[in-house]
Amino acid sequence: KLLSKSIITISLFTQPIITIADNRLNAPTAAGTRVNSDAESLLRYGLPINNKEIREIQTNIENIKSDLKGRRVPYAQSDVSVAKRLLKEYKQKLLKVIPDNHKEKAITVINKLED
Repeated sequence: KLLSKSIITISLFTQPIITIADNRLNAPTAAGTRVNSDAESLLRYGLPINNKEIREIQTNIENIKSDLKGRRVPYAQSDVSVAKRLLKEYKQKLLKVIPDNHKEKAITVINKLED
């Protein structure tokens, strides 16, 4: 009886040793779990490209790959739709910054991505 009273008294005045983590932080969709560990992707992000539009499209394309790895097909389909929409929306803006000697190839690549 004395032991149980002692345990109750101690537990009232001390913090619990084991803490329960916030479930929202441990969710598989938490921002902290989406760390880019793809070497090729990291190299692409390391390129000195200061074009907001192409980075926005790149982000969606990179997300498709990670969504498919995680078997999140609806999210991958959504990212495909967004990337295609952005590509169509930014097409002329992107082509303006391409050097003339590479424009033909850029148009071919963009058209292929739009299909």
